[in-house]
Amino acid sequence: MMWSTKFSQILLLSLLASASHVTDDVLAASNTTDDVLARALCQCSVDGTSAGVDVFYWDHFGTTYDSENIQDGGPYRFIGCGAHKFYRDRSERQIGGYPWRICYTYGGNGGCTMTKTSRKHALNYQIAHRLCSGDYDCGASSDRQVQGGKFIGAQVLRLTDDEGMLNDWTNCCQICGQTNECTAWDFSIETMNCQLFSAFEGLRVNSTSNTAPLWYAGTPGFDDKPVECWFRNQYDTCTENYEIIFVVSIVLCGIGTFFLLLWCTCCAKRGKVLCWTDDVTPGYTTPIVRQRSSKGGGSTSYTVMSYSAHLVYKLVGQVHRDTVCMENKEIKSNVKFYFLANPTGEGFLIPLGHSLSICNSGIFCFIAFLLPALMCLFVLSLQIVATDGGLFQAKYTLPDSGGRSAWIAYFSLTCFAPFAAIVCLFARVTRGKHCKPGNTYTRAS
Repeated sequence: MMWSTKFSQILLLSLLASASHVTDDVLAASNTTDDVLARALCQCSVDGTSAGVDVFYWDHFGTTYDSENIQDGGPYRFIGCGAHKFYRDRSERQIGGYPWRICYTYGGNGGCTMTKTSRKHALNYQIAHRLCSGDYDCGASSDRQVQGGKFIGAQVLRLTDDEGMLNDWTNCCQICGQTNECTAWDFSIETMNCQLFSAFEGLRVNSTSNTAPLWYAGTPGFDDKPVECWFRNQYDTCTENYEIIFVVSIVLCGIGTFFLLLWCTCCAKRGKVLCWTDDVTPGYTTPIVRQRSSKGGGSTSYTVMSYSAHLVYKLVGQVHRDTVCMENKEIKSNVKFYFLANPTGEGFLIPLGHSLSICNSGIFCFIAFLLPALMCLFVLSLQIVATDGGLFQAKYTLPDSGGRSAWIAYFSLTCFAPFAAIVCLFARVTRGKHCKPGNTYTRAS
């Protein structure tokens, strides 16, 4: 009795061991059931097609939609399972992939019935995709099996994973990628058997069905897991905002810096300093007739009003009295009046009027343009640091391939404008050193 029990155990172990090394003859002789075909039609595509149709074929226009593989170049192909981060569409500013892993099914729309599929964002009526959990690309080929490889292990996959998604060759590829020394794999959808190899001579044809491939083989693939993106578009992919926002921010930064420089140099215009006084006494108002050339060769007359006023102000500790005139700008009594004067108090004044239009607009434009620019640069910098989707975009859309160095460049640009403001203000204080409280900006009294 003990001998019989031990013999049964040995026989069972032998059968289990031989199950992982199923021969081609046994597979060829196995019956193809409806369940097996249903699983086969739900397998992930290996060539970027679904139901034999290119997933980028646009029915409405009868053309193939343009796409780009930002890693390898050329058109993108939906091969295997993943978030498809390397798919880029410049016209719709798509990059960085979907928030979940998907693959286009072999059977397409209506062909795959064993699991839930979707036609969301599909370009034609034949194709369909489903959720999956395996790897991307994998150098996979259908109706193929590893030839002459060094067998290092096997695993029979369950029909579905823990989340209820159908297992297929992409999961076998994923297992190979996670196994040391694994350089090739093959997978049978009929037995759900995943075989791993450390060396192989090549792939050989193993076609056992005219309806859908039952065998797949390939090499380790890429774990194309989803990334976090702050901005996603109507297609559920990450919105490529780096280039356009960066350009906009640089333009805004440049305009803001220009107005800042205009504002800072206002005090040093023509070697003079900016002053004001509210000790203003209006003088005479005089009409002045002037001539203007006309297109016909003659001239026309026009009249401007000249307003004069007497100013009393204090500059460099001395009281000064001057008379200024302005055309078509009325000068009011005891209202703050701006002008440019020599630091020594000598020479003529340059009247600016009751409002500092040049300087006020300069500082206003500085704030209006520069602050949005700084916010744009700050958001871009924060995206790169805080999200893996931001870092992914930076890696492939910015000149620097490392990504982190690109963030440093962004951060430096973010700090550029405040640094420029400090330099300009320092230059203003230095060049306008005579404009100090007590010396000017005060009434003479």
